[in-house]
Amino acid sequence: MERKSITNLLLRPDFWHPNSVLGMFHRPTSLYIADLTYAVVNMSEGDPGPTELQTRLVRSFLDITIMKILTEEPIWGYKMMEVLKERYGVKVGPPVIYPLLDSMEENGLIRAEEVLSGKRKRKVYSVLSKGSKMLDDMDRILRDF
Repeated sequence: MERKSITNLLLRPDFWHPNSVLGMFHRPTSLYIADLTYAVVNMSEGDPGPTELQTRLVRSFLDITIMKILTEEPIWGYKMMEVLKERYGVKVGPPVIYPLLDSMEENGLIRAEEVLSGKRKRKVYSVLSKGSKMLDDMDRILRDF
């Protein structure tokens, strides 16, 4: 019964409406919806290491995962790829991470600041208030399940 209600929420057109907070992102496929539904109902905290399902969930909501990581500390793109691999078992390369970070910056969710680290310039990303609001909305939605 609980799985059905989560799926119904995610399939509602207004949930992914362009004017909603989550609407700026592509509507997930039915596979992603099934993964999210299963993960929300069955995922328990404290499991040793990422499961296949957790990895698929992170891939489905990579933008949300990135913002969640950035709330812990501002980091640069390469470090983000390392954290995703270590924490969630998700290998993301530069052709995926940098366009996504650029898109998130253009949408006002995160900001990049150039920082000099030794002789090297790095773009360090942090979450903006719009991104924090999206994370709060996602937390609220998941808690309501």
